[in-house]
Amino acid sequence: MGINDISLTAGMRGSLLSMQGTSSTIDRTQERLATGRRVNSALDNPTNFFASQAHINRAVDLSGRMDSVKEAIQNIYAANSGTTAITSLLDAANGLANAALSTNNLGDRAAFSLQFDQLLDQIDTLAADSIYRGTNLLKSDSLTVNFSDATGTSTFTIAGVDATHTGLGVDKVNESTVTIDVANMIAAGDGFSLAINTDGTVSAWGDSLNPGVTDIPPGLTDVVSIKSGADFAIALKSDGTLVAWGDDTSGVVSGATGLTGIASISVGSSLIGAFALALKDDGTVVAWGSNFFGETTVPGGLTDVVAVAAGTATGTSLALKSDGTVVAWGDDGYHMITDAPTLSGITSIANGGYQAAAIKDDTSVVVWGTDDALGQASDMPVGLTGVTQVSAGRDFTLALKSDGTVVGWGEGITHGTIDLAIPAGLTGVLAISAGTDYAIALKDDGTVVGWGPGGTSGATDTQTGISVGGAWAANADIQTSQDQVADAMTTMRSNAKTLASNSSILTTRLDFTSFLTGILQAGADNLTLADMNEEGANMLMLQTRQQLGTSSLSMGAQAAQSVLRLF
Repeated sequence: MGINDISLTAGMRGSLLSMQGTSSTIDRTQERLATGRRVNSALDNPTNFFASQAHINRAVDLSGRMDSVKEAIQNIYAANSGTTAITSLLDAANGLANAALSTNNLGDRAAFSLQFDQLLDQIDTLAADSIYRGTNLLKSDSLTVNFSDATGTSTFTIAGVDATHTGLGVDKVNESTVTIDVANMIAAGDGFSLAINTDGTVSAWGDSLNPGVTDIPPGLTDVVSIKSGADFAIALKSDGTLVAWGDDTSGVVSGATGLTGIASISVGSSLIGAFALALKDDGTVVAWGSNFFGETTVPGGLTDVVAVAAGTATGTSLALKSDGTVVAWGDDGYHMITDAPTLSGITSIANGGYQAAAIKDDTSVVVWGTDDALGQASDMPVGLTGVTQVSAGRDFTLALKSDGTVVGWGEGITHGTIDLAIPAGLTGVLAISAGTDYAIALKDDGTVVGWGPGGTSGATDTQTGISVGGAWAANADIQTSQDQVADAMTTMRSNAKTLASNSSILTTRLDFTSFLTGILQAGADNLTLADMNEEGANMLMLQTRQQLGTSSLSMGAQAAQSVLRLF
């Protein structure tokens, strides 16, 4: 049926067109009421639509930036957590240094130094663990945060720091110097003395039956232990090898060549000749030199040894095992072997001419051997405790106490005609060594003092510039560590303040970006949102108009029907 096949009256056609327009407007109003927006596409209002989209796009971009800022704040939290923990460990390290300063016991100081180094290892571990999403601000990583939707136009860079112990300038105690048992830093022989210098070289002074023994081999360095015999000397190097010089009649010098893996050494002599003992890293013992009394015939199966001691005037050898028992072999003319199996709970041993001494695990001292009317054993002070080192000469014994004082007994001290009286006011002693008829002591100021008849040969002349031993043996070394820790703590506090400032900046920018995002979204809404009250009123009006249109169309139809009544 064509469009011209039916003719409508002008009134009906006008009513129909009006209803069609009203229906279209109703559809548009329904869409606005359903979406809440008066601009739903570019067809509705191109200007407002694209301006709104621009606002929304920027708000979305800024929202993504907000996520990166939040992540950056979390990164700061991770770094701050590590900073707090590291500061606590530094405080603990300072406490260990204070504890080391409060004692003169070198063993305790060495133990504190090892704990100090362990804390530094934990500081490194904490620094490494303070990582967040691949960035570690405590391991010198930096983090750049972009606040703007346009890359690179508004950025903030958080600089990382090196919070490891090296980055903080705190040195490990047992890495900065060669660890040396302070008891082996000095050695009194027969008219000559030896000491290890601060640079790992050896000094010698005095005289002996072999004057050449005071001529140190050229290039000798990295020495960690020194021992002197009657007219020979042996040095243990940090690589576990030995260097020996002096009289080689008994083969004690040449026998040291080629030995490796040595942990400690001891030298001795008998009425026949000289000999030496060496403890290896695996806890076994090697011996060489004179063997008249079987002193270098090491018992078969001897293992788990932690220390050795050769007799200074007898062919007797002693070995201390890890279980605190003592094994002896060689000359038993002075009951040095007979009495050894009864010992237990021993932590340190010394072997003299006619007597031996040992420190027990309660820091008391036990002596065995002959008394020979010189008080080598019987004159030991009653109730002697707090002993950290013992050293036995030919007929006398010295004990170093934890307070840095020295006590002694035997010939020249409590019996005999020679004068070996311990100097009055001798304090601050770190190590002692008893020679044939004299003694020397290493003090905490790096000087070596001596006393006894050996002084006539210069063996007891005061020496300076001597190393005071291994880790934290000297007060100055401990104070250096304390200063480093104090500087590190200052650095960490400064780092904490910087992190707090960075966090404040990021939080402020995060709040700003959040508000700006809200403003952009509100702007977009202002351009597109519909007034629901207005649209509701429009809908009501349109529905009324539609009803009126329907009524008008009906009236037009009725007018047409009145023509039919004429027929």
